[in-house]
Amino acid sequence: ILFDSNTNDEADSVGGAIYAATGVTINNNTGNVTFNNHRNSSLSGGSIYTVSGDVSLSGNGGVSFSKSTASNEGGAIYSTSTVSLTGNGAIKFDNNTATTGRGGAIRGVKDITITGNTGNIDFTGNTAGTDGGAISTNTIVKDEGDVGRTYTNINGNTGDISFIGNKAAGNGGAIDLGGGNGFLKMNDNNGSITFSGNTAGGIGGAINCTNGFAPKGQSTVSIANNTGDVTFLNNRAGANAGAIH
Repeated sequence: ILFDSNTNDEADSVGGAIYAATGVTINNNTGNVTFNNHRNSSLSGGSIYTVSGDVSLSGNGGVSFSKSTASNEGGAIYSTSTVSLTGNGAIKFDNNTATTGRGGAIRGVKDITITGNTGNIDFTGNTAGTDGGAISTNTIVKDEGDVGRTYTNINGNTGDISFIGNKAAGNGGAIDLGGGNGFLKMNDNNGSITFSGNTAGGIGGAINCTNGFAPKGQSTVSIANNTGDVTFLNNRAGANAGAIH
């Protein structure tokens, strides 16, 4: 399945290639699913935007998002719900851009799950105008003073995982958890995990897991029970914590 060079130039609109009022499901395709060179010149979702439903890409031969741009948030994917990439082959997000907002590759308001994939997982050269050069999630405020937890789960994958050369003008050069109740879990993976050359203008050159937004709770990063080497190399922050804040 190939989506190539689609553009949305309409004012105050979303989704460069796909706009869905509910969810987007692209599952169980033997070949690769490729989104290449899309643009939303007005708002969010360079390739995909969902209003109320989940984004699911599962059981595909491979998944690739390259060179997509959103004027605001979610250079490749913007979801007001969850994003799931599970049971695929290789996954690649490279050179996607959220020009003025969060999530150079993926902006998820709720949980982001990347599990059980058999190929390498690469986030390379993605850029955010604010937070989360590659991935940005959100803290969900249920009621005043009550903040729900969001999870970014990158667990149980077979291949190598790399975040290389991603940039955020704000916090979290590669990953930003969006507030005091975001959780990142990178557990039980079989390949190596590498964060290299990621840059944040603010805090957390590679990962930002707390910025004081949430009135309760504390963000947590778990990197445990992985088989391969885990490396943080040459990441840089303009303020605190060159690797993890």
